[in-house]
Amino acid sequence: MDIGNIKKYSDLAHDLALTKRNALEKCRARQIMAYNGRLFRADASTISKVYALQAHSKTFVILDMNDNPCEVTDPQDFLQKLIARNQETVNTLHQLHQQLKKRI
Repeated sequence: MDIGNIKKYSDLAHDLALTKRNALEKCRARQIMAYNGRLFRADASTISKVYALQAHSKTFVILDMNDNPCEVTDPQDFLQKLIARNQETVNTLHQLHQQLKKRI
């Protein structure tokens, strides 16, 4: 490999890493959603917690991102919204990943 190819590879690797990091940040920001006047992150942890709580009770109280309590009176609706937002963001990341694979 000559220095020109090494430079091209290095630039490509840097661009890919930066694109991925920016996409992940955008994904995490998009996962924040409002529900019942509180903010929640639609990530696997929150989804799992809500799924477990709704299996045991028709209503429950959960802490939001700012550690404020929030009463959830319709757990199924809340869970569906969390999953929908999570899948929206993860699908966007998947599409970007497919595009980046083509650049390599």
